[in-house]
Amino acid sequence: MPVLALGLAPAHAQNPSSPEREIEEDIIEVTGIRASLASALDTKRKADAVIEAVNAEDIGKFPDKNIAESLQRVTGVSIDRTFGEGERVSIRGSGPELNRILLNGQNIGTGDWQILGGGSRSFNYAILASEIVERLEVYKTPQANIDEGAIGGTVVLHTRDPLDLDNMTITGNLQIGYSDLADEVDPQLSGLFSWKNRHETFGFLVSGVWQDRSIRRDGIEVLGYRSFPPTTGDDILPFAIGSALFQQERQRRGFNAVIQYQPNDNIDMRLHGLYSRVDADNRSHNYLAVPRWKQIDRHQEGHPMAGSLIDPPTDVTRDDGIVTRATFTQPTRYIAFDGITRESEMETKLIDLDVDYEGESSDLHFQIGYTEGSGGTSRDLFIEYIGNTGGRFDISGAAPTVSFDTVDPTDPADLTSIGGFHVNSRTTTDEEFYTQLDYTKRLDLGALNSIQFGLKYRDQEKAQQARGTSRASVDDIFKNPNGIYSFANRVGGNTPGDFLDGISISGSLDAYPLIDLDSFENEVGNMMPTDFLDPRNSWTIQEKILAGYGMANFETGNLRGNLGVRVVYTDSSAESYFFTGSWFDPEDIELISQDSTRTDVLPSSNITFDLSNDMILRFAAARAMARAEFSRLAPSLTVNNATLTGTGGNPDLEPQFSIQFDFSWEWYFNEGALFSAGVFYKDIEGYLDFVTTTEEISSEACATDVCRYEVTRPINAGSGTNKGIETNFQQNFDNGLGFVVNYTFSDANAPEDAPIPFNSKHSFNLIGFYENDTFSARVGYNWRSKYFENINRGAELQTDDIGQLDASFAYNIGDNIQLTLEAQNLTDELLYKFGRAERFPRAYYKNGRRVFAGVRVNF
Repeated sequence: MPVLALGLAPAHAQNPSSPEREIEEDIIEVTGIRASLASALDTKRKADAVIEAVNAEDIGKFPDKNIAESLQRVTGVSIDRTFGEGERVSIRGSGPELNRILLNGQNIGTGDWQILGGGSRSFNYAILASEIVERLEVYKTPQANIDEGAIGGTVVLHTRDPLDLDNMTITGNLQIGYSDLADEVDPQLSGLFSWKNRHETFGFLVSGVWQDRSIRRDGIEVLGYRSFPPTTGDDILPFAIGSALFQQERQRRGFNAVIQYQPNDNIDMRLHGLYSRVDADNRSHNYLAVPRWKQIDRHQEGHPMAGSLIDPPTDVTRDDGIVTRATFTQPTRYIAFDGITRESEMETKLIDLDVDYEGESSDLHFQIGYTEGSGGTSRDLFIEYIGNTGGRFDISGAAPTVSFDTVDPTDPADLTSIGGFHVNSRTTTDEEFYTQLDYTKRLDLGALNSIQFGLKYRDQEKAQQARGTSRASVDDIFKNPNGIYSFANRVGGNTPGDFLDGISISGSLDAYPLIDLDSFENEVGNMMPTDFLDPRNSWTIQEKILAGYGMANFETGNLRGNLGVRVVYTDSSAESYFFTGSWFDPEDIELISQDSTRTDVLPSSNITFDLSNDMILRFAAARAMARAEFSRLAPSLTVNNATLTGTGGNPDLEPQFSIQFDFSWEWYFNEGALFSAGVFYKDIEGYLDFVTTTEEISSEACATDVCRYEVTRPINAGSGTNKGIETNFQQNFDNGLGFVVNYTFSDANAPEDAPIPFNSKHSFNLIGFYENDTFSARVGYNWRSKYFENINRGAELQTDDIGQLDASFAYNIGDNIQLTLEAQNLTDELLYKFGRAERFPRAYYKNGRRVFAGVRVNF
């Protein structure tokens, strides 16, 4: 028996109306991969909503180290793996922030290790190891008894319960992982112990995960674009072109515990605790060419006005408004070499009490709990050396190239000045208390077989705090750039010998010394407390949400389903800062806050018709909502008195709403086999956009003490659509072979045909497997087409088509031991990001292959 073949537990309060349905008179008993796929199809078939399901054994059989990489195998789900590991999930072309994840029906407090990721509603799946979860479901259509907040879909994770397992169940999994690019070997360990008494009324379960992973990512980057006054029109040019070495030591620690008590056949009580932490300390080195020109600006009547140009560039080539090649003779700070070391982490805690009571004709479900998450960068040390030289760049070839007139990148003495130094922090916290009560009344009123009512209260507070150091703290460094802090005295090794192999060409920056970041941390960083609040990136958002629902479940003849409505009242409070001067001076900072309330009505229906014993038609219609991201709701305002411009949030942002329809056909033509096809349509209101308007603000920067600033804020810009097709073909053969093929088409457009973030128009999975009593093998290829991410540093940021080939093998030694071999990214695919068009590069990234060899035991 494979270690993770643990079976399915009932879904508490998620789908109580689903009847047990006979699928086959003669069921062939199968184990392993075949059993898990058949079990997932059984869950999908019995559901009233349009869902996908993955069984724990299936997760264990994949080379998947977190839930996102398991989710990508099902129809309609795509993931983002910028750092080589799946971290964010898109469902049916909707961005990660428009989807939700629930653990046993509840929100999970979380953070993000990335310094810029703390204000999102998206979930970083790297926090959860797949071993903690028993099964998952992807709800693509809403049900009234499931939390609101998703337009794309809701992922529901279920942990294991001890009374569903055999007494004294013990499993263990030891693996050794190897990353070929980092050239490091890392241990990975997981285990589970479950006990119950002989009466099967009381039990407990504990499981844990210990995973280390060394990450290295090589990159050629164009960090951004900016306007280019030396040319006419609206030309833009790349302003930071070079290479980047990213290194990270990622440690994941997870612990899960469940105590279950069933004093009689009517009552089931579960106390669940979860702790998970990812330490993600990382460092980066970026060697960049920064094209510069000298231009004199002056103010006239409070508005900037361009003056004369000095030392214009030569050999300028343009393509569709983008400068793709130029030579710069101005010898001022053309080179920037940045070193960054960050202490980053994310952590999740949860305690939950879940009680079910089953009476003769009615059921009660009660749940109460608290979840807490945190994340971000608690320490961000940055040092920049600069070089004065002219140079050239060219982004029109196979990869961006740069060259310098008087600087040799391999000689640290050529970088003679320090351009910047800071020690900052940016951390987030996420806390939520929740409680809910659900009531189900079973009826015998013709087609109406039960009605459900429920009430839920959530009190969530998410906050971000950014802090920094003043320039005065580091004056000694800038006063003595050629002394003990010079690059020549702070060399800490060199780029790896295989740096940029496979992506560099002649002219790429593929060899240079690295900065000794540890010496700066030890000698300078520890003397620099981050004393000053950074009001630009600090805010607190609190949402008190009261939701109630009613749902009718029906079944008559071949027709079944549910009709319901969910009513949601949201009381929001947002706090942030307004400042017009130096953020190092508390007198220039003002705390501002704004409150708001709203009520939303969300009807839904899911209808299923059995055409025959093995064919199903489904129809669903609903109104769904997704709230705006936390950081955009902050009432912050930051202005620049030199340019009379500003940026801010918008606490008046409304959620995005979707009127959506689904229609699908499913043919279960054999045990563990399916052919299905479906269409979906979403009419979405409230897409976000950023607009610039003139705001009059009191300021001493103008003679009248009132300035007219051009302020950019997010707004709800209009409506758009998302329509698509999903197909799935799954087949098991008697000889142990089988395959899964699925494809998703998603055509999404915002107002004025603007692209939808993270929407790939095409995606597919191709999975083949073989299994007998001793040996199993599985090979899976996942592919998604290009997608738009956002507007980043002055230009579009898009990701090109990307596919990944993974494989896993297992060999059983008796009934209790299994040897495993798993591999990810076998073809060593590169990740390419581009700008306005594919010929305008933003980044080439190489993450390398990963192999895991191990042994599983179960008793």
